[in-house]
Amino acid sequence: MRILLALLLSLQFLLAYPTIKIKYNYYTISPKSKSDIKNQILKNSPTHYAGFTKWRINYHYKWKRSGNQCKITKTDVKLTITHTMPKILNPNQVDKDVRHTFEQYYDALLSHEKNHKKISRDAAFALEEMLLSYKDNCSLMESTIKKRAKEIFDTCKTRNKKYDETTQHGKTEGVLLEMYF
Repeated sequence: MRILLALLLSLQFLLAYPTIKIKYNYYTISPKSKSDIKNQILKNSPTHYAGFTKWRINYHYKWKRSGNQCKITKTDVKLTITHTMPKILNPNQVDKDVRHTFEQYYDALLSHEKNHKKISRDAAFALEEMLLSYKDNCSLMESTIKKRAKEIFDTCKTRNKKYDETTQHGKTEGVLLEMYF
């Protein structure tokens, strides 16, 4: 019976996953021509980018003391990702070629933003793993976990920034309207 209980408790490590919530915010555009797509995006985007991915990770944990050592027994890591993307306000009122050009551009933009999501997801999993593997001095637990979590978040920010630099904010991946004219 003890072996079964130990096995079930060890499976908790393997089955612990962050909760991931993905949201989409849209800003609308009403392009009259292919070249007007870019103008509409620049005019209506809430940022100076056509698309934007924002991430936030919240975490909580429970722990157990054994002497001076503490071990995390349960985690709750939540990743919220919000993609902000353009959307044609009235697609049926837009010329078919203009709509097709926008759709090609949108697909490339969404693919780029989903790569930002993957980087953020990696951070949530790294945080989950760090928490579940924690076993150290109880008096240092809170400060150590905060420090390690900050390092994970900083790495995520750096990776996202480097990804944008490497891809020129997606241009090397097709996030360039002129490619579709």
